Amino acid sequence: MARRNVPTPIFPAHTKRLHALVSAHDCGFKYTFHALEEMTKADILRNDVEYVLRRATVQKVEQNQFEETWNCVGSDMDERRLEIVVVAYEREIKIKIITAWVRRP
Repeated sequence: MARRNVPTPIFPAHTKRLHALVSAHDCGFKYTFHALEEMTKADILRNDVEYVLRRATVQKVEQNQFEETWNCVGSDMDERRLEIVVVAYEREIKIKIITAWVRRP
């Protein structure tokens, strides 16, 4: 399979950490209510999100009062460009999906 147009990671260390976490056989995914609402509006499935996160690059890192969020960008199997905001819990081997949407060119 040819490699799709993947943006160069702005945060390569975070991208590497994301891929390691998602690749863990016992990685859990928790979806916020907001994420599920936005995914429904955009016709994004959980499988799409998990597929994209396995190949995504981290393009933005923000620290809020309690957690660090990572904006991840990648293509799903239908070649839609998705942006997914996550919180990675590396000790718990879990990823919380905050929101997801289809990126417009």
